[in-house]
Amino acid sequence: MFFAFHFDQARAGAWLRKKAKGIAVIDDQVRGVDKGEGGITALTLESGARVEGDFFLDCTGFRRALISDLGADWISYAQMLPVNRAMPFWVDLKEGAEIAPCTTAWAQKNGWIWQIPTQDRHGMGYVYSDAHTTPDQAKAEVEAALGHEIHPRNDIAINAGRLKSAWVGNCVALGLSSSFLEPLEATSIHGTIVQLMLLAEWLEAPQGQALYNAAVARQV
Repeated sequence: MFFAFHFDQARAGAWLRKKAKGIAVIDDQVRGVDKGEGGITALTLESGARVEGDFFLDCTGFRRALISDLGADWISYAQMLPVNRAMPFWVDLKEGAEIAPCTTAWAQKNGWIWQIPTQDRHGMGYVYSDAHTTPDQAKAEVEAALGHEIHPRNDIAINAGRLKSAWVGNCVALGLSSSFLEPLEATSIHGTIVQLMLLAEWLEAPQGQALYNAAVARQV
């Protein structure tokens, strides 16, 4: 049998950091990308530091801060998936409340609401199209559906689609940097794991870059 699990992303991240041995953590922002004949040669950070490398993984999400500098092309799916904003929020579980063992999603006037249970709260959000409603109207729509006020953590612009090539030069875009699909973002998380497995297999293989790009394109 196959199972899917819900994780508290903050706790999962803390656990992974404890397990990541021998890795230098630099808490900074990328300010610029230095390029050479083979691709990226170094990253310039806001602190003024310069980080050189032979190979780079772009995990900067929607910014695609590294691979965009290499001229990576984006293929938009907006005509097929017109929702382009996400309004995430949390709802605390009441003491003693039963925790549902599944993700719930239900349609609204201009998109859909998701609800993902963890041990102490529901991670929720409204994915909608700003061509059909405003953020304030979307918030009011959610509150009417739930029957109580919500406190959005953000209102995120999203662009459904994928990179034409997720591996360009010496840089590979992973996860949200390579593609984004709603309502299949949970499936996309699985896709990120598959991308890592494929990269580990083909990183030094003959024609590995072409094989990787073709396989990742088929994912989405």
